[in-house]
Amino acid sequence: AEYGLPSTQEIPDAIAPYLDYFDAMLLEHHGALTYGKDLTEAYYRMESVELYARLLYQSKMMGMDRELDADTVHQLCLMRGKAGMKNPETVCGNEEVLFESCRECARRKNLLAEG
Repeated sequence: AEYGLPSTQEIPDAIAPYLDYFDAMLLEHHGALTYGKDLTEAYYRMESVELYARLLYQSKMMGMDRELDADTVHQLCLMRGKAGMKNPETVCGNEEVLFESCRECARRKNLLAEG
């Protein structure tokens, strides 16, 4: 999410567009934010974010940072949805659209940064 001045309405305004689509986000110049139906769920989501960050960092340091193909990412996102988690793939609401198409929808809705 875009930068917001601490202790102002800028931070809630910056995260508001993402709340319906994601359960974790990075706040520019602030750090990670997770949320859930209760504190325990938010805590476990933060553990997942931290684990992923650690694995990504370690794999890059070892030169083993290979990306998954689009179909595998799509299948993983569908599994998230079936498990009751938010599916970032369906920002447009269409479960059958592949991830790259929904990334374009998200960009048009200004939910994903360019690049």
